[in-house]
Amino acid sequence: YGLQWCFRQLHKEEFQIFKALLKESASEPAACSFPLVEVDNADSEQLTSLLHEHYKESFAWKLSIDIFEKMSLSALSEMARDEMKKYLLAEIPEHSTPTKTDQGPSMEEVPLVHVKIHPVEANAYFLLQHSLKIKTYDEHWEHLCSVLSTHPNLRQLDLSGSILSEEAMKTLCIKLRQPTCKIQNLIFTGAQITPGLRHLWLTLINRNIKYLDLESTHLKDRDVMMACEAVKHPNCLLESLRLDHCELTHTCCQVIAQMLVTSISLKSLSLAGNKVTDRSIKSLCDALKVTQCTLQKLIHDVTSPDICQGVSAMGVTFLSLPCKGGRDGNLRIDIIAFLGLSPCRLGNCGLTATDCQDLASALTKNQSLTHLYLSGNSLGSEGMNLLCRAVKLPNCGLQRLILNACNLDVAGCGFLAFALMGNRHLTHLSLSMNPLEDDGMNLLCEVMMEPSCLLQDLELVKCRLTAACCKNLSYVITRSQHLKSLDLAANALGDHGIAALCEGLKQKNSLRRLGLETCGLTSNGCEALSSALSCNQHLTSLNLMQNNFGPRGMTKLCLAFAQPTSNLQTIGLLEELERLKPHIVIGDGWYSFAEDDRYWWKS
Repeated sequence: YGLQWCFRQLHKEEFQIFKALLKESASEPAACSFPLVEVDNADSEQLTSLLHEHYKESFAWKLSIDIFEKMSLSALSEMARDEMKKYLLAEIPEHSTPTKTDQGPSMEEVPLVHVKIHPVEANAYFLLQHSLKIKTYDEHWEHLCSVLSTHPNLRQLDLSGSILSEEAMKTLCIKLRQPTCKIQNLIFTGAQITPGLRHLWLTLINRNIKYLDLESTHLKDRDVMMACEAVKHPNCLLESLRLDHCELTHTCCQVIAQMLVTSISLKSLSLAGNKVTDRSIKSLCDALKVTQCTLQKLIHDVTSPDICQGVSAMGVTFLSLPCKGGRDGNLRIDIIAFLGLSPCRLGNCGLTATDCQDLASALTKNQSLTHLYLSGNSLGSEGMNLLCRAVKLPNCGLQRLILNACNLDVAGCGFLAFALMGNRHLTHLSLSMNPLEDDGMNLLCEVMMEPSCLLQDLELVKCRLTAACCKNLSYVITRSQHLKSLDLAANALGDHGIAALCEGLKQKNSLRRLGLETCGLTSNGCEALSSALSCNQHLTSLNLMQNNFGPRGMTKLCLAFAQPTSNLQTIGLLEELERLKPHIVIGDGWYSFAEDDRYWWKS
């Protein structure tokens, strides 16, 4: 049916929500900027054309499916996945012979770490590292699998969405078990591999596979039983297992609970998206209370008293249980139990100012808590006052604090500023989507200019900031000896604001990453920005997406980026620069995912 058919299944209101999410979504860069202005008035046919025109076919499908899932349209999402497979496979020619493109290096010479293989079926093609096209029949499939055991640097194999027969799985797993195979991460998200799963379980016992993702792979009770037997084996080194949306039954959960007690290596388990009963939850929690359980991270989407009581009695250090329904009668035990963890995720849990007293009490008693996520809770100034009394104490060990969309205003910034003056551990702070305004920002700037402030990473996306606070921010950039990352996206800084910031960028500073997406910049601000970038040798990542620079401004910026003195490695927006500096990554992913757990709360 195609994407257009999928869009026609949406009601008028749903279609408008889809388009709004499409505009907000962080997407891969296209050959040219995606025309956001055309999205609002586009009908289903026009929107389909826009997506296919500006994105690769596979990415247009994946982006749409991701948005369907955000809208909780699970049925449409599943239908779209099936249609995507049929559509992409239909685009592949029926006959071909193995060919090598260009005169590139041999497979042994390519410095691969991860390989992503596009969804395949019996008569489809693989595209591997852009150098080899291979049919999946018989010897060609075996040829491809042989690469896995001959390439010394290959660590991850992604076969998401593929349809593999039992014979294909057997061939794959035989190669994975070769002593020369170094694969550690296997990803089968949405793959149809059920007939050959028994070969995979055998591979877990005999190889050093540490990460296995079977999300959206339908698993029967017998499959889970065999998997758990493999994980319990003393030779199994599996550390992380994802079984999201696998249609697990109560029997499956009982078997998994038994496995948790005896596994010696498993540290992370994800069971999100499975409709489990209270009895199933109790079985899991009973296992978590056992001393021998080695699990450190559990991800689920059910909140219950059993889970919380189990947490407080076990060695788990991370628990993700989204509480989308808000607070209930068990909230106090939720807080106490969760704050025994590090990291601790309490986003969108309906917490209010009155609950912050419990949070503060727990913070003072638990010095091992280093990561705290409280986004989406209406804490307000009163809540921040209570929370900051604990944060400012010398024995508070918090290093990362996420307070996005917590209804913090100028008064809240004042309490936070006092806390930062006394805290000697906090290095990462996110205050995005709070109405801080310029007055609140100025209060924080006063503290950040002090040598005692150790903040390294500050996120201020959509905080109602204007050019009026940019002079003080410039002073922070110049005077702070620790600040490495500053994200000011979606604030109306304008050209005057960027000119003030650039005064700080020209001076010696420690800033490595700067986010200026959707800040109302035009070609008039490019002179100051290009001048600052030409002499700045420290900045390595810059996000300039969704600003109206125009051809004249773009030319100025490209000249600055191309200077030998510029050390920029990642730039959002400027595709023209790729030709001048091929090593630069041009795109919207201006954060390096190789960094230390930047998105720990999304795991």
